[in-house]
Amino acid sequence: MAYFFEKCNAILTPKWTQLPLPINQDAQSPEGCMFQLETVRPILEENVLGLPSAAEPAGVFDRFAVGVLFTGPKWPDLQSLNLAQYVEDANIAPSNPIDPRF
Repeated sequence: MAYFFEKCNAILTPKWTQLPLPINQDAQSPEGCMFQLETVRPILEENVLGLPSAAEPAGVFDRFAVGVLFTGPKWPDLQSLNLAQYVEDANIAPSNPIDPRF
């Protein structure tokens, strides 16, 4: 990742790639555990490597909140936060939490 960040300032990924998981999804079976690992793929690298990331709401799609994740190189946390601020300033997401009741 250090080599990648020599060429690029940040990584932009989805914050999540699946619908919300059922309760105990990861504990029901080996398949459920593998599904959970596949689901957290966009955020796994950042956590394992300790890279600074900032998640920002990016709107609503099909009644579900969606967001983006900005990840920067190790140590300069403000870089990821500043990128997230651009999305927030663009006002593309609801300013208040969405009503979780459908």
